[in-house]
Amino acid sequence: MTIKPESAAVLSAIQSALVAGRLDVAAAQLTQAIENGWVTEDSDWWHIRALVAYQQDRLDEAIDYWRRSMDRNPQPHYRHNLASALCARAALHADAHDFESAFAVLTDAVHFAPELFEAQAALGIVATELRRWDVATGALQAALRLNDTGARIHDALGVLTGRQQRWAEASRHHANAIQRDPQDAEIWNNLGHALLQTGRSDKAIVALEQAIAIKSGFAEAHNNLGNAKRDCGQFSEAKQHYLKALKLKPTLTEAEFNFADLHRYQPDDAEFTRLAQTPLPENPANVPLLLFARGKAFDDVGRADDAFASWREANRLIRRHNGYDEAQTLTRLEQLRMTLKEHRHRTPTTHAKPPTPNHVFIVGAPRCGSTLLEQILTSHPAIRGIGERDFFEQALLAESRQSNEPAEAWLAYSAEQLDRIAERYTKTTHSYLETKSDVSLIVDKFLANSLYLDVIQKALPAAKIIVLFRDKRDLALSCFSKRFSSGHPYAYDLAELGRYVSAHDQLLDAACRHLPESTVMRIQYEEMVEHPEQVISQLLNFLGVSWHAGCLEFHTAERIVTTASAQQVRQPINRHGIGRWQRYEHHLRPLLEAL
Repeated sequence: MTIKPESAAVLSAIQSALVAGRLDVAAAQLTQAIENGWVTEDSDWWHIRALVAYQQDRLDEAIDYWRRSMDRNPQPHYRHNLASALCARAALHADAHDFESAFAVLTDAVHFAPELFEAQAALGIVATELRRWDVATGALQAALRLNDTGARIHDALGVLTGRQQRWAEASRHHANAIQRDPQDAEIWNNLGHALLQTGRSDKAIVALEQAIAIKSGFAEAHNNLGNAKRDCGQFSEAKQHYLKALKLKPTLTEAEFNFADLHRYQPDDAEFTRLAQTPLPENPANVPLLLFARGKAFDDVGRADDAFASWREANRLIRRHNGYDEAQTLTRLEQLRMTLKEHRHRTPTTHAKPPTPNHVFIVGAPRCGSTLLEQILTSHPAIRGIGERDFFEQALLAESRQSNEPAEAWLAYSAEQLDRIAERYTKTTHSYLETKSDVSLIVDKFLANSLYLDVIQKALPAAKIIVLFRDKRDLALSCFSKRFSSGHPYAYDLAELGRYVSAHDQLLDAACRHLPESTVMRIQYEEMVEHPEQVISQLLNFLGVSWHAGCLEFHTAERIVTTASAQQVRQPINRHGIGRWQRYEHHLRPLLEAL
């Protein structure tokens, strides 16, 4: 294409104005060039028009013009400019929480300029929001290869692995980010949150206090610090941090929910009045949190009908979107029950001593009293606990990946495979606890281990399994009145909850009947509460350790508790949770019929 001399001169003048930062001059010259007919279809002219439009925040026009430049002459700087403009457009979509549109635009940007760091990083972050793990991992790793010096890319990898529940890995990424930028409060907050999820609440406190030292008005960090203080038994301080978070950001519903869980409301309580008058959040995802908080408050002040109405609506909203497949879940529980009925147990080698420390698994349904039992046991000087860590499940999954077999293949694993699972699990638990020589037993209360009892006994034949039962009516009401942070999709509908609890109890009953008597012990929660010394004595004898009076004084011990029972287990054993369902009996017909 032949370019007119006057066109070339104006083009050069506009470029010079843009380089000098004179956007007004460049725009005026471009307007004059268009009016005089000097603008051609040449790629450079489309590029100039794109630059002016971009500088004037006319993103869509700029993107269109750069695409035209690319059609005529796909030069590298056109590709880069187009990809940068697409990133800016995606940022606007993301700010409006339209992550699908942002994802589509960023995919386009990476297609045009895969070597552009900002495009790969942004695609990884948006894909994380959409839970598209493979895309997120690929994009963030690509960004890291392009530039590993920036703190934010390491932080984004931490967010990604955290969303995948790989919290130890997330903590390492956030720590790497802090090494690169120790003055970023957001990264300190993210590190604190990840440490909370790994049970390192004491270390989380340090990170979160640092976040607040850098940015005092950081509401989310105050909320997370409240959680860390709660886990460490510092309830008064925890509540103050929740209230501080709410003062800084009244719309932070999570802080309201956390405060309600710790606070004991009274009818004339100013906090009760404030909560009752708080409007429902604009974000639909946060509405159930506020309703659960209100339910707790109404329950505290004796307004049972109002409490249940709040819980029922909160559960309905969650159930509507959680995708629970009841038929699949109940079928799996029945299959596992039949597997236990046909269980062929593996006995320890006759000449081998039980491993030291040996493993103890507490299993039961959620809200069965497992945290209470764990606290009782870990008050013994020879017993340590790992809390609710999915270490055994991860050992199983690692074996399935190594063997290139489906996850359910463990039902027919060889002795060699079982030994590898046991070795992985033991190594992980010992590393987590930094096991001392005086520890005899390690307690694992990851309740989903109830799905793996057959393989647990085969992989760790010397391990002890404590099966904890509770009145299904009290247990189910406790589940229905609590919002789980993750999992348990069956808990948000009374009839489904009843059917699940019944099927799960049948699975546990099969374990008690068909696993070796030397391996399994059945405990009823109500009996443990009514006769604690007798039950604890029998339990310690079963576990092969001597009586220790501190097991009855578990509530005085200073330790980290990360479950929903963090406050309850710092009180002496009491009957408060027994028969609670009777206050709500007339609301529970679907549950009672299912049970």
